[in-house]
Amino acid sequence: MFTLITLYSTIIPISLYVSIEMIKFIQSTQFINKDLNMYHAESNTPALARTSNLNEELGQVEYIFSDKTGTLTRNLMEFFKCSIGGEIYGTGITEIERGRAERSGLKVDEGKSPTTAVHEKGFNFDDPRLMHGAWKNERDPEICKVD
Repeated sequence: MFTLITLYSTIIPISLYVSIEMIKFIQSTQFINKDLNMYHAESNTPALARTSNLNEELGQVEYIFSDKTGTLTRNLMEFFKCSIGGEIYGTGITEIERGRAERSGLKVDEGKSPTTAVHEKGFNFDDPRLMHGAWKNERDPEICKVD
């Protein structure tokens, strides 16, 4: 009887680990890679899970900071636009928007930043709805939204 308990104590944890890894692999290959909600039609790109742990990490991301150019080449990430709850705040044109416009043959208007904008290295954000405490004294939060 003691031998049986000893064998089960080593067999069960190993088989449990293998079973969980197989489930993670199936979730990533069958569910994530074939999810139509994760398909990007403009670039004809489906989701591609490169790790079996991806399913565990979905929904845990709170902040995404991205800058397609400059971060690696100049070691500088500039912040001048953000999205909070699906609302876009800030002015300016990102490198991605500039590249898309140039590929489409559109002229890109850089625009001038207002004199009230805060200019610090890496921080060129300006939006009158959020800057200089404009949102603090607003009683109706709907006024801060853009239509």
